[in-house]
Amino acid sequence: MSPNPDSAAHARGSAERTRSLPEQVGLPEQANLPEHVDVLIVGAGISGIGAAYYLQRDHPRRSYAIVEARGAIGGTWDLFRYPGIRSDSDLHTFGYEFKPWRGDGSLAGGDEILTYLHETAAEFDIASRIHLRTKVVGASWSSPDARWTVEVEVGDDNSSGESGSGGESGGGSLGGDGEGGRSGTRRTLTCSWLLSATGYYRYDEGYTPRFEGRERFRGQIVHPQHWPADLDCAGKRVVVVGSGATAVTLVPALAATAKHVTMLQRTPTYILPMASKDVLSIGLRRAVGAERAHAIIRPLYIFRQQAIWRFCRRYPTAARRILRRLTRMLLPAGYPVDEHFNPPYDPWDQRLCIAPGADLFRTIGRGAASVVTDRITEFTEDGVLLESGRELAADVIVTATGLNLKSLGDVSLDVDGEPVRLPSTVSYKGLMLSGVPNFAYLVGYTNSSWTLKVGLLAQHLCRLLAHMDANGYDTACPAVTGPALSTQPFLDFGAGYIQRSIDELPRQGDRAPWRTSFDYFGDVRLLRRMPVEDDELRFTRARQAPTPTQTLTPASALTAAPASAPASAGQDERFCDLPNGMRLCYRIDEPDQSDRSGQSGQNGQSGQSGRNDPGGAVPVLLIAGLSLDLASWPESMVAGLLSSGLRVIRFDNRDVGRTTFPAASPSPPPPGRARLLLARPRPDAYSLAAMVEDTVGLLDQLGVARAHVVGMSMGGMIAQSLAARHGERVATLTSIFSTTGARQVGQPARSTLRLMARRPPRDREEAVARHLALLGHIGSATYPPDVDVESDWAARAWDRGPGPRGRAGVARQIGAIQASGNRTASLAAVTAPTLVIHGDADLMVHPSGGRATAAAITGARHVEITGLRHHLAPGVVDQLVELITDHTSTARASTARPAGEAPAAGKARTARSGAAQHGGEAR
Repeated sequence: MSPNPDSAAHARGSAERTRSLPEQVGLPEQANLPEHVDVLIVGAGISGIGAAYYLQRDHPRRSYAIVEARGAIGGTWDLFRYPGIRSDSDLHTFGYEFKPWRGDGSLAGGDEILTYLHETAAEFDIASRIHLRTKVVGASWSSPDARWTVEVEVGDDNSSGESGSGGESGGGSLGGDGEGGRSGTRRTLTCSWLLSATGYYRYDEGYTPRFEGRERFRGQIVHPQHWPADLDCAGKRVVVVGSGATAVTLVPALAATAKHVTMLQRTPTYILPMASKDVLSIGLRRAVGAERAHAIIRPLYIFRQQAIWRFCRRYPTAARRILRRLTRMLLPAGYPVDEHFNPPYDPWDQRLCIAPGADLFRTIGRGAASVVTDRITEFTEDGVLLESGRELAADVIVTATGLNLKSLGDVSLDVDGEPVRLPSTVSYKGLMLSGVPNFAYLVGYTNSSWTLKVGLLAQHLCRLLAHMDANGYDTACPAVTGPALSTQPFLDFGAGYIQRSIDELPRQGDRAPWRTSFDYFGDVRLLRRMPVEDDELRFTRARQAPTPTQTLTPASALTAAPASAPASAGQDERFCDLPNGMRLCYRIDEPDQSDRSGQSGQNGQSGQSGRNDPGGAVPVLLIAGLSLDLASWPESMVAGLLSSGLRVIRFDNRDVGRTTFPAASPSPPPPGRARLLLARPRPDAYSLAAMVEDTVGLLDQLGVARAHVVGMSMGGMIAQSLAARHGERVATLTSIFSTTGARQVGQPARSTLRLMARRPPRDREEAVARHLALLGHIGSATYPPDVDVESDWAARAWDRGPGPRGRAGVARQIGAIQASGNRTASLAAVTAPTLVIHGDADLMVHPSGGRATAAAITGARHVEITGLRHHLAPGVVDQLVELITDHTSTARASTARPAGEAPAAGKARTARSGAAQHGGEAR
């Protein structure tokens, strides 16, 4: 955090503008503070707002609230009002990944950043969850209840706060008794997770060393953390004590109106000049638009930041020479560079300061400012007396001498009655603390943009919550159980404000996952791509259920909806980011525990090791067909699976529903009509194999080792390929209405092709009409559809999906099937017990496709249902549920065999049935 090269008058104007911002976002009344939330976020600065976005994006059913001790959101960027306050990281990386920065400058002023935060809170409806003047006093964890009881102080004027986000973050609200402002009303609330987004410095006071004679000085002494709104430095002599980021940016800003500004430093600082205008981003936005430009620029600037830091750390001598040469070029000839700009430490032992447009050097060059490197003996009546005997005359002295740290707000924590001593804890993945359950904190990078680390940590926390949901856990607690762990200071950083308070912070270890990383690319691997589960992260389940005060329940507490109730759009939908950049939307439904007692487990075992244990049960994974979203599975079918004790996971395949391609790698163009008719996929088309990897990625993100996999139509093809490529992940395979990809079998009727070749629908009403028309063709008179249910699903699918652009996604999915060719030979590798279900009157995938699938998989059971076409109608759901649940519960006992060993008959077992149903391309 540092000032901007603007005048003091401009800075005061910025402060006046930002003070009006809190009224723009519609913050809630304090009376609405809930009694219980799933996640309580402490701090409404850049860290807390960013964490809230990821939480509500990936866990829309989870309740959360943000409490903020001060009277406004924005944290650092609302508190600091000194002239020129700005970031010293570019806003493409300091801003959020999900909200492109649209400014023209390479850096941004404090008023611009505060406006950006208010826009984010309003745009994503985060503002309605923020409770101002609400300070956390203490928190107590109860293991039996698996929840925190949090004591807060709600006041009318707690605006001084207590702690704030360090570096460039914000959101001070976690702390002890207020040292400024009036005390308020104490009350308690409970939460399942407590997330500290308060950073690490105190809001109520900055750090000022003891200066002899301070009381004798006749002028004004100011600390940047508490800049008086009425201070005017025009025509005055100003001495800025300090050489860090604040001083480096205060000097040019004050020099715009002051008579002269002197930067008095004890130790020099490395300063890197940077262009003031971001020409690259301006040009790219004009060429490709803001969204695409953001997707290009952000990775480039992340790479640039990391490259500079790595170069400085690996080649400190060369980095020192380069910085010295740049400094010498920008200062007047003969300037004593080695006296004032030659630090005794290596680059990035302390933070590398930035000078946009070389403002500091230019200010010195024109004589408006000067640098003095010396030590203070005492303050005098007219200025500062130095050890060298020189006296600096001053009308205003600015003590830009740093911050006072406050470890996680200095809140009082206890676990089951035992107080938590933070210096005795060890940081786990830079997110949690050893021995402290369901507690997370967000501390960003000190060598790069603060928000880069905060974003990774928040996303990892969301992955952790999804893993706990998928396995029925309600408590996660890091514990050192591996090899002996040596500890070291939490932040390996030489800044004075860090070193002064390092013993008050948690510790870090000498090995992963206990090491605090400053390597962004290493953190991407650890926090985004590697599994959530770890030998040193313990998961447990509480003995007691949630209290009735809970407003929204996690997935582990859900029960199945009635069979007749359609799934509402967004209900219990979550998101996960895959290593390939895809962002998958998924849903998990848990069986009602009261219906599970006495049932045998999915692995053919009894009671406790199977379905009675929500964490130990193997879930069923439903993979939908061409153009179908996760809600296409009939709710009555899902309810039937749940009632049998199966946990159910559904998701949107790529190019359908709410699953999206990565912004940096947009979806490929769809194949044209000629390519589809001739089955000639585009060279850049994705295949079913890519969709298989999406599926494996979802299982990895959820921490699911094996699943009963059920796929319909195209989903059946994906399920088959999953079982062939990743057999260890498939407990059983059920393929419905599907085929092998061989051109001689499973082809659609010509009448079906004609219906599918029509132009895509242009609006919601037309989409519903088209769906019902296709359903009338591929549905069955024997098993008629429920028109009302189907109409409702088609309307919701249009709302959940890309609308008129959905046709391109369908074309790409067809291209994926065509690009995958004949998979018959690969199906010989399937060793999972397999059930193949097909209708004998299917007009979308000819029944020969089901027969060929069963024949290609050794030992597969084939059921062909008389009168069934290509739709999961109400009349066949019960039989499908019975077939699937019998298959999952008996397959291990009846068909288990060593890999590659066939049953005695050595052939597929075929049966015919008089009832069944399914929902493929028309649901």
